[in-house]
Amino acid sequence: MDSHEPDVFQVLPFQSLCAVPVRECLPSPQIALRIFRPPLETRVEIRQGIPAVVVFNNRKAKVLTAAGPWRSSGRWWQDGKCWGREEWDVALAGDAVAGVYRIVRNSISGHWFVEGMYD
Repeated sequence: MDSHEPDVFQVLPFQSLCAVPVRECLPSPQIALRIFRPPLETRVEIRQGIPAVVVFNNRKAKVLTAAGPWRSSGRWWQDGKCWGREEWDVALAGDAVAGVYRIVRNSISGHWFVEGMYD
């Protein structure tokens, strides 16, 4: 689909553009984002405009480093269908939640979510 909205896709039958099949082994990715479906509701404490603490799964984690925000929005011209989001990649320190996560703030509602974890 011609959209930047997250999770918007269309399934079409496979159609090869090559007359001769190409067999090539590509290197495995070094990092992948594992998307949580549905995303986990969270609470985020902001300090000086940057996430400082993330609370989810009944655990509180300190943000060691944060990259972002990456903002996107769409359908602002359609009543009731507009969307907006602010994404951050954060490294968290905590017993059960240490790792690198993607957190998202819905810029329409203001709610925060943990959208996925890098592994």
